[in-house]
Amino acid sequence: MRSILLLALVLTLTSCIEGDEELWLNRNGSGRIEATYRMPPAIMNRFGGAAKLQQRLEDAIKNEPSIRIQEISNHIDGAQVVFTLKAEFDDARSFISLPKKHLRDPNKPDKPSAEESFFGKMDLRLNGLTLKFDRNVDLSPILPAAVQDNAAMLGDSSFNYILHLPAKPSTHNATSVSDNGTTLNWSFKLKDHVSTPMVLHTSLLLPLP
Repeated sequence: MRSILLLALVLTLTSCIEGDEELWLNRNGSGRIEATYRMPPAIMNRFGGAAKLQQRLEDAIKNEPSIRIQEISNHIDGAQVVFTLKAEFDDARSFISLPKKHLRDPNKPDKPSAEESFFGKMDLRLNGLTLKFDRNVDLSPILPAAVQDNAAMLGDSSFNYILHLPAKPSTHNATSVSDNGTTLNWSFKLKDHVSTPMVLHTSLLLPLP
């Protein structure tokens, strides 16, 4: 009976984890991001709580003058914690390198921080006029073991990503496209990614000035 009650409790705490991100990349390397995450307190506590997560992000961004916060907040909505981040940046490389540079333990620089579970590993490369963007998001470090053993607990939870590009990409693995191909949309069911990362990829030839 105890194990059944524990299973029911874990199911209640983890059945709804949602993430929505929208990222704009401009031809000159600048851009902006709008992100909202919804999760139960049990998951948010993996980051030390919403207030600590917000403070760590604010402190990290203060170290990057090319990144400016437009909004960062957290609040409780029913049984969920809602965390919102809106920011703009002058150089996408500064934004992409932010977690690794400013969120890791200085004594363990090779160990990803908990926050990187949401940011993931991002790589932006420019070779001539070809721009390549890759992102790997692995949530397994913040998911309870019971959930990893029973992915069905996550129900219809999903992470959704929208990427606006300055030109139509030549390759991508997006779920769907819009705006004449310049906007890419990815949607991932978390129950399919408890042990495998969510992978986003695109490359495009930048238009000449």
